[in-house]
Amino acid sequence: MKIYPEKLTEQLGRDHTLYVVTGDEPLVVQESCDLIRSYLRGQGFERELFHVEGQFKWDEVLHSANSMGLFAEQKLLEVRIANGKPGDAGSKGLAALTELLTLETRVLMVLPRLDRSSQNSKWFKGLEKAGLVVQVFPVDRSRLPGWVRGRFKQAGLSPTRDAVEALVDRIEGNQLAAVQEIERIRLISASREVTAEDVVNSVADAARFDVFMLIDAALAQDADRVVKISEGLRSEGAEPLMVLAMVAREVRMLLAMTEQKRAGGDVGKLMSTYRVFPKRKPIVERCVAARTYDDIIRLMPILAQADRMAKGMASGDPWTCIREILLSVAGVNITAMSRSAEL
Repeated sequence: MKIYPEKLTEQLGRDHTLYVVTGDEPLVVQESCDLIRSYLRGQGFERELFHVEGQFKWDEVLHSANSMGLFAEQKLLEVRIANGKPGDAGSKGLAALTELLTLETRVLMVLPRLDRSSQNSKWFKGLEKAGLVVQVFPVDRSRLPGWVRGRFKQAGLSPTRDAVEALVDRIEGNQLAAVQEIERIRLISASREVTAEDVVNSVADAARFDVFMLIDAALAQDADRVVKISEGLRSEGAEPLMVLAMVAREVRMLLAMTEQKRAGGDVGKLMSTYRVFPKRKPIVERCVAARTYDDIIRLMPILAQADRMAKGMASGDPWTCIREILLSVAGVNITAMSRSAEL
């Protein structure tokens, strides 16, 4: 069963054993997952997390589904597939997993936005039949002002129409960036009323080098600027998890486009799918022309590792991974650079 995120709350009490959250909007994916986790935590479920990458052993998930929890009899198995491609072993593992689900053992599957081929695959159809699929789509440009106004209201603020439009122009469709800006405005505003001037002032008070500039520097193949901006963000205390979420979205976009290019398809059509604004199209096109599918797919394990570091589930510095990912997008041979540093 497929639903939109806004219908998720009313579905939580219907005892679904499998939840699938898929999409490329980090904010809404995160909020949907948080809602599911929070509900099941309140029901006494113990969470176990699995990242599917490399030579992942699906037997570990199946064993956990078959065994009792250490501290609770109810378990939530959260399975994250960063590239959205489980492969043959994963397809078999997912089919076996759906057979093991009960009201005491449930699964949250987190996937990126899937192309039509993946959505029509046997493994995904099996998940769709077995559980609830939450599809996260970008907010259409025509609906974005209303969405932004609603987020202002949730933050206890009352924006003017000009303030809403000013923020919509600033975020270029990125919902996570919108929430970050609204939170910043809430913290510095002396009044509930928000004007366009307040939005402009908030932007002026933001970090000198923002995440949009960082990503665009990588797409523009400007490695020096990637280093400069990433160091600026890091020194100013930017939250690595937020930066990583936005970087991951761009990498998944590049993965889809380079795959399309490899298959001889029309990359231009994907520009609309991923809402690439006209002024960014030239740098995206140049990056896709310069990179291959293999160049981008190699970044997925690094993304997964950075995610674990940022969440405190693995040792290491997530900023190092973020910079490595973006330098690779910018065309720097990270392997050669690492060898040179060792010498």
